[in-house]
Amino acid sequence: MKKIITIILLFPFLLNAQIVTTYFNQNWEEVSTKTQASFYRVANRTGEGATIGKVIDYYITGEKQSEVENLISENPDVIDGICVFYDENGNVTQKSNYNKGIVNGYHEDYVDGKLQNKGNFTDGKKNGEWYHATEDGGWMKGKYVDDIGDGKWNFYYANGQIMESSVFIKGKREGKVTNYYENGNIESTGNYNEGHRDGKWVSYTETGSKGNEGVYKAGKKISKWIERQDDGGWAEGEYINGNAIGKWNFYYANGNIKSEGKYLDNKKEANWKYWNEAGDSTYIVYLSDQEVENYTLSLENCVSYMNDEKYSKALDTSVEAVAALKYGWENHCPMSTELFPPFYNIMIVTANKIYGDNGLKKYNKILLDRKEGLEKVLAEREKLEKGLEEIEKGLEELKKGNLTEEQSKELKKQIKEYEKLEEKYEKELEKNR
Repeated sequence: MKKIITIILLFPFLLNAQIVTTYFNQNWEEVSTKTQASFYRVANRTGEGATIGKVIDYYITGEKQSEVENLISENPDVIDGICVFYDENGNVTQKSNYNKGIVNGYHEDYVDGKLQNKGNFTDGKKNGEWYHATEDGGWMKGKYVDDIGDGKWNFYYANGQIMESSVFIKGKREGKVTNYYENGNIESTGNYNEGHRDGKWVSYTETGSKGNEGVYKAGKKISKWIERQDDGGWAEGEYINGNAIGKWNFYYANGNIKSEGKYLDNKKEANWKYWNEAGDSTYIVYLSDQEVENYTLSLENCVSYMNDEKYSKALDTSVEAVAALKYGWENHCPMSTELFPPFYNIMIVTANKIYGDNGLKKYNKILLDRKEGLEKVLAEREKLEKGLEEIEKGLEELKKGNLTEEQSKELKKQIKEYEKLEEKYEKELEKNR
């Protein structure tokens, strides 16, 4: 009895406390009835409405949404102590210790019951050892100092095989790093400086054969590189500031040369030579990458107009070159590496025969003129269609005897104007055929 009296003297507000249920909509705004609610809160409250002790929030279905050790204030909620959150299926989504609304101390969170992150916070910032799950089923472990990775970090595949072991200094990789394939073989090895690859790097295939080899500076390729190709061959050439430049040679897996030519700022210049696997010279590409991009845009415009229904009538009688190039584009795109160069050589020869020197450039001009002409044709057609609608309405009214003499004269005038527009449209259409 003495104990009960002492508790009442120390905490007199408990005499008036009662369990209260409060309802909230999906935005956590308080509502008056259960039918309006998406959540509800059950808490011990004083006569003034302040919560006392543990507060539990529920989904309207009755499943727990959260369990808070102490709720300092509401709207907005300031939580304190150990807090646990749940999804609608009853799975824990988060367990954390809070100090006046800020995560402080132990924390872990889950997705569908699987641990995603685990570690400690200091005043809302990650500190000390942490665990993070990755989307592919793997995970990583390492240290933070005030939210920034600092110290050794290990990355793992889902099977437990280490993927990478790195040292971070103030959030940036530093020093030697080795990456591994899932089977344990080395994928690549080299050095980092302030978070960027720096110095010599070597990569390997999953079976252990050497892949790429070259030098980085501040994360960009420089100097001579040897690069393994998907078909088993390789390429040799130079980089400056991450861009391929100068002469490059590509080889087949049997060692025979496949192609050679020059790059400028990562784009092929003109006059690349190609060989088949037996070593026989097959063709030369006379276009640079930039020219190919320009002509590709022209051809895309051409195909776009040719396939667009509203232009189809005006383009039915396109010149032979347009039709030929359209056929080539549609039948060879997306092009393989082997088909791409000879196809453009054929187009150059064809265009030159039809349009003379610099045929493709002239063809490009034709396309631009055609586009402008077609727009005029369409404008005339729209006027025709609008005028015809008005005339048809007028003729209907004339049949019914609903037009005055003045209105009949106006209709005849409209018909004459329509005939002039039709004649103009035919001329524009003929001009753009």
